[in-house]
Amino acid sequence: MNKKVKVVEINGFRGILVIAFAIICACAGFIIFPAWALMHLWNLLGGYIYNLPHMNLIHGFMLYTVFILLYFATNSHKTCLGISSVNLTKSHISSIMNDIEDKK
Repeated sequence: MNKKVKVVEINGFRGILVIAFAIICACAGFIIFPAWALMHLWNLLGGYIYNLPHMNLIHGFMLYTVFILLYFATNSHKTCLGISSVNLTKSHISSIMNDIEDKK
């Protein structure tokens, strides 16, 4: 038996709000903030060094997307953030479900 299986239960409207809050915070932390930081870095360096045009947040997002795509194109790892797929068999799934039912 695999004892490391975790089950997350979402109870009611409060649980849905917590999940939505977590997703929004993750988007803000991993998508919006880096785009905002790159936008301000571009505007700072472009104004002092090269006299480049100013960027908006959407342009910062596009620059961030280019950096991420370049990272994945040049990275030799096959998984993203250590997440990989696992092939589950029916017997493995049924044993997990039996463990869940036994704990109730």
